[in-house]
Amino acid sequence: MSALRLTTRFRQDAYEGEASLLVYDEYEFTESTLSEDVRHIFDQRPATANIYVLAPFADEATLVNAIASGVAVKRARRYFEGIGGRVRLLGIEQGDGEKRRVSAIPFEYAGDEVRPGRREALDSRLCSGWLFDLFHRGSGLVEAPAGVHFGKVSGRHSNKFLRASGPLLSSEACAAVAFFAFAAASGMAPSRIFVDTAPIIAVAFAMARMAIAQGLWDKHPPVKSFSSYGGVEKLPRRRPTDFYLISASTSGGLARRLVNSQVDKSRIVTLFYLGSGAAEYDGSVVCNLTYRNDGLFGYPPVSNYPAQDCPFCKEGYFLAQLEGDQFLLERRAIKRLAVRSAAQPKDAREAVERLARTGCLDVTLFKSAVRPAGVALDAESLLDADAHLRGDFIRMLRRFTPAPLNYVALVGLSEEKFFELVKEAGLETIVANSAITTDGLEGLKSVPNGTALVVFGCLCNHAHAREINARMRTLVPGGSVAYLSAVTIAETAQALAELDMFLSFGERGRDTFTFRSALQFMLPAPVPGDTSWEAEHEKLLLMREKKALAPELQSRLDTLNASAHSSNQLFFSGCRPSLEIARDFVYLDTKDRRHEISQADVFAVVVNILACARAENHGLAGKPSRSGVTAWSSSVYGHVLVCPSNFAIYNDAVLRAAFLRAASPSELLYSMDEECSTEMLNVILAEADAWGKGGGDALPEFLLALAIGRMRLARGHCEELCARLNEGQLPEYLRDLAREIEALQHPY
Repeated sequence: MSALRLTTRFRQDAYEGEASLLVYDEYEFTESTLSEDVRHIFDQRPATANIYVLAPFADEATLVNAIASGVAVKRARRYFEGIGGRVRLLGIEQGDGEKRRVSAIPFEYAGDEVRPGRREALDSRLCSGWLFDLFHRGSGLVEAPAGVHFGKVSGRHSNKFLRASGPLLSSEACAAVAFFAFAAASGMAPSRIFVDTAPIIAVAFAMARMAIAQGLWDKHPPVKSFSSYGGVEKLPRRRPTDFYLISASTSGGLARRLVNSQVDKSRIVTLFYLGSGAAEYDGSVVCNLTYRNDGLFGYPPVSNYPAQDCPFCKEGYFLAQLEGDQFLLERRAIKRLAVRSAAQPKDAREAVERLARTGCLDVTLFKSAVRPAGVALDAESLLDADAHLRGDFIRMLRRFTPAPLNYVALVGLSEEKFFELVKEAGLETIVANSAITTDGLEGLKSVPNGTALVVFGCLCNHAHAREINARMRTLVPGGSVAYLSAVTIAETAQALAELDMFLSFGERGRDTFTFRSALQFMLPAPVPGDTSWEAEHEKLLLMREKKALAPELQSRLDTLNASAHSSNQLFFSGCRPSLEIARDFVYLDTKDRRHEISQADVFAVVVNILACARAENHGLAGKPSRSGVTAWSSSVYGHVLVCPSNFAIYNDAVLRAAFLRAASPSELLYSMDEECSTEMLNVILAEADAWGKGGGDALPEFLLALAIGRMRLARGHCEELCARLNEGQLPEYLRDLAREIEALQHPY
């Protein structure tokens, strides 16, 4: 066919059929072309009940004469018999006041003669139906791949967005949209046309070409893109004759923004709108894509959420921030974060062995301004428990403490412990003449060419260390500063190298200042969002509002309320004894003093292993590599999941619980991959089957992770799991958790 054919279903009295629109972008329209296209329509779409012709760049009188003198109407007549179908020519006529409307001239065949009939108004549903067909065929509605959602330029989040550029890939498509957009516009000819995105500049040019060809405008107005929301404030001074074209919208926010900036709503036209309707929309809408009860086409409304209340963010979906017409076409790749014995380098293994059984580790359950989420380390307890570490740290004090010494800054270390170490190091005389502070460096007098010693018990906050470094450069300008840490925690070797360079680099090059650590340990940096214990606490409170908690759940809630941090109450075992490590744990020596290994020790080991695995199995002693930082991070192109094989291979209940708590919700989003979801379902079902036989100790943690939404399976797998749990002989508190899992699948 030479024309662009758009089709929509349409009810006409008691008959339901198709209405086809033939769009021509030709200066010299020929009736023979129309006749051939009519034949093609009935060959391919025999249910066609009406044919409409649109040639907006040609003279209307010429079109009427050409159709009346041709054979297209005669050819279509035999198909229309009995249903009242017609061939109609579309045009625009002036309505009441400054309003325009689309009208159609029907052609009738009588007495071997084709005659044009009286002009009639076009049903608005036909306009939306044809443009919906254009939009849908051009893949204008983009749905996010599994595990992804979009951040729109309006600041709201959704799993769908509208992309108007896809349907506008031909001059005929632009002509059709421009024709109906021109009819929706009102008022005088524009002096300027502003469009929200560059792809619809072609529509603005088509409007001008059509209006000039029809004698409605005198000249082509300039067309400029203002880049959507980001460019509203940069628009030039408004003129009453300015005209604004918005490509697509699901909320109407951009039109409201323009109206709030003193733009007349009658001068705003939105090409495509998908929402609850256009009744409260500022400006005019050309095509309403929303499905309505009286229509035969349309999409369901799109839900948009404020960033702070976005359910996709809470479920761990990756956020793809849209700019302009960015979109995704390919399915995201899935990378499995598998932990094996090689994942823990030698330096990490040695650090873990020195930290375990010392009682210096605990875990923050409820984060605060002074205590971030994650594993916390008590450096003073470690210095007392680890004689080797204490000796190394005292040696560092002897070797690197400047003399004479003006200032000493203590971070995470008490004065009492510091003086105890100083006495062992034999540095009392040097330290006695210095000013010691534990409350920061504000108010201290600057000493040119002075010296300072900064002592960290546990250096885990790199940003705070950099702030101290910046202050030291003005406190002892041109002087010497030594930064000594008993334990330094870093996420990757690259992060540690960057900290080392920042603290040691100065006006004399890399070794202007000194930075040394007695022990280095690899842990991920705290991330925003609730900890697993905060999410668990909130879920138990919500369950208690519905009905009294089962004794096991109430006991767990009491435990969580008892302290903001813990070393041996991390995991939920329900009616079973507390979870403990078995004798054959490969990542920690369990032959010696196994009973002294706390749950916090096990959790720290698993967190460390995952951090190493995310960095391509490189510990802090390895060569810094930026690729290791990003290789195992989720992005718009791929998603990282903790491999289900980790739960199958490491079958100790305490290890499975540690993996569930240490992984991020994004890494447990198995709902986005059918294969991973199936494997996880099998692991959990095996735990459920073993429960009645005295096994399955990790089942409470699995169900809790699903109930609070940290781990998600595919919808069908969740339903299967809940059905199997209801069939099994499980205690009431596990059934309560199963009901919460089921409720997440049917929130309404």
